Amino acid sequence: QKKRDSIVAARKEEKKKNDPSKNPTDEEPKDSTKTETAKSGYEITVAPYYGYNYTGNFGNGNFINDSKTSKKGSEFNTSYGALIRIMGSSKIGMQLGVGIINSVYSADFIKESNSFINQNDIALSVPLEDLNQLFPNQTKVTSRQETTFIEVPLEAYYILSDKKFGMATSFGISFLKFQKNEVFLESDGIERMKIGKLENISPFSSSVNAKFHLFYKITPKLYFDLYPSFQYQFMGYKGVSNYHPYFFSIKTGLSYKL
Repeated sequence: QKKRDSIVAARKEEKKKNDPSKNPTDEEPKDSTKTETAKSGYEITVAPYYGYNYTGNFGNGNFINDSKTSKKGSEFNTSYGALIRIMGSSKIGMQLGVGIINSVYSADFIKESNSFINQNDIALSVPLEDLNQLFPNQTKVTSRQETTFIEVPLEAYYILSDKKFGMATSFGISFLKFQKNEVFLESDGIERMKIGKLENISPFSSSVNAKFHLFYKITPKLYFDLYPSFQYQFMGYKGVSNYHPYFFSIKTGLSYKL
């Protein structure tokens, strides 16, 4: 009987040692609340930028009539603003911001008649009769549009590589509000002449965006950014079927993690 009692006592002691809830030498369980908070915390970055953009056209028309263009192009112009990036995990986040885009687009066409400007689309500051005298028929005319608009982007952001030299990509949409709107004409004999402003511009439009981000970590919180950006604008013009503008830009700036 004593032997049996000692065996039972030994088994109870062994069971007690193997029970983690009663073993004082075991590590304290991790605080799941703290772990969960760390996983669900948001990282916020402020990223001002400055860059140059080029305006192009996927169509073969221009913005003042439906004439086909023989040459089209743009001058590099400035864009600047700031983004706020919110990371929900180590790789995925979103960014939004506000910026200014200055755009210049020009196109050459042949003036074939005295009604070469659609007055429903352009509010002329010069009488059409004067323009017909200055620009005779069969003259090659260059139209030039200078616009400025406010941009509010909303984009998804994904980090491809998070090393000293890192890479990321972003894509989304921008909401655009036109500010400056001026139209000029010029030819071989006439220097650039302001003729008015476009009436067929929608005051609000949008663009789809794609960006490829390169960054260099100056410090753990401060990054240097360089990224090309492509934007295709839609719903920007009314009544012009073959003018489909896009913007290509190179931007640089600094990112700071708060």
